[in-house]
Amino acid sequence: MRYTEARLSKIANLLMDEIDEGTVEFVLNYDGSTQEPVVLPARLPFALLNGASGIAVGLATEIPSHNLREVAEACVALVKNPKLSDEDLLALLPGPDYPGGGQIISSANDIAEAYRTGRGSLKVRARWKIEELARGQWQLVVTELPPGVSTQRVLEEIEELTNPKVKAGKKALSAEQVQMKQTVLAVLDTVRDESSKDAPVRLVFEPKTSRIDQAELTTSLLAHTSLETSAPINLTMVGLDGKPVQKSLRLMLTEWIEFRQRTIERRSRHRLGKVMDRIHILEGRQLVLLNIDEVIAIIRAAEEPKQALMARFTLSERQAEDILEIRLRQLARLEAIKIEQELKELRSEQGKLEEILGSPAALRRLMIKEIEGDTKQFGDARRTLIRPRRRPWPK
Repeated sequence: MRYTEARLSKIANLLMDEIDEGTVEFVLNYDGSTQEPVVLPARLPFALLNGASGIAVGLATEIPSHNLREVAEACVALVKNPKLSDEDLLALLPGPDYPGGGQIISSANDIAEAYRTGRGSLKVRARWKIEELARGQWQLVVTELPPGVSTQRVLEEIEELTNPKVKAGKKALSAEQVQMKQTVLAVLDTVRDESSKDAPVRLVFEPKTSRIDQAELTTSLLAHTSLETSAPINLTMVGLDGKPVQKSLRLMLTEWIEFRQRTIERRSRHRLGKVMDRIHILEGRQLVLLNIDEVIAIIRAAEEPKQALMARFTLSERQAEDILEIRLRQLARLEAIKIEQELKELRSEQGKLEEILGSPAALRRLMIKEIEGDTKQFGDARRTLIRPRRRPWPK
C-alpha cells in the first residue's frame, strides 16, 4: 500500500489507457479491500521494450531492452505474415538497444542464436572519441558505456590496476599485479570523470605521452576494464499460459500479438455493449418525442406510470425508467435533432465494431494502425550500434 501513487511518463499511457475498457480481468488485491488487474493492457510489448532482470527460486531472467520502432516494425511484419523468416525478422529487429548506447560487437550469428534459443551472451563495448589538443596532445573520451557499467565502476577498476592492494594472506603484490600495473601505467597518465548534466557520460583518459599509439591505449583499457563486457540474454518470462518459460524472440512477439488481438476484441465488445445500450435509450426517447402529449398524460394519470408506458409503447424497463427520469427541456425540438445526430454516429460506430469482431482481417488492420500510430508518437532512433568486430578496435 506504500506504492499507491507514482508519477508516470507519457509512454506509460500505452500500458494503462485501456484498463477501464473491459480489456483485462480484475481480481481482489492482497487484503481484499479493492481490485487489481491481472495484467496490464499493453499496446506494445513492454517486456522487450523495457527489458527485465530478476531471479527467483530456480529461475532467472535477463531480457535486454529494445528499440521501440524496431520492435513495432517486427510486430507489424508478423501480423501481416506469421511465417516471416528468421532472416527477415532479424533484419527488422537486429539486436538489443541499451539505454546507455554503446556498441554490440558480437556477430550476427551469435545474436541470431541467442534470439532463437532464448539464451546467450553478447559482447558490448563503450563508445569513445579522440579529442585533439594543442601542441599535438590528445585524449581519449568515453561517451557511452555498456549496460550495467558506471563511470564509478571504471574508475575503481583503474584504481585497482594502478594502485593494487596486497591480497589477503599475502605479504606482497603478486607478479601478475605488478606486471598489470606497469602495463597500464606505461600508456595511461590520468583518468577523470567529467560527466555532467550536459554530458551524462564523459570519462577522459590522458595518455602517458602524445607519442603513445591510440590503438595501444584503447586495447589496454578494453582488455582490463569494463569498457568491454558481456551482456547476458535469458528470455524467460510468464507467457499466455501463466507459466515462466524460456522463449525465443519470435515466440515472445507472437504471444504478444495474440494477447493484443484478445485485448482489442474485449475492448471492442465492451464498447459495442455501451453503444448498443445508448442506442436503446435514444430509441426510447425518439419514440417519446413522437408522442409527447400522450406520454405526459399517462404519467399524470397512471398509478404505475412505468408499467403503463411499457405496455402502451412497447418499451423496455430500461427505456421506461429513462423516460421517467428525463427533464422536459430535453424533449424540445433541438434535443430531437441532437438525438438523431447521436444515433447516426452510434450506428456508424456499431457497424465498425461489428466489422472488427466479425472479421479477423479488419481486426489485424486496426491492430497495425494502432501500432503504427503509437510508434509515430513514441518511437526514437537506435542508441546502440551493432557493429560486429571487423577491425581491431573500432571507435
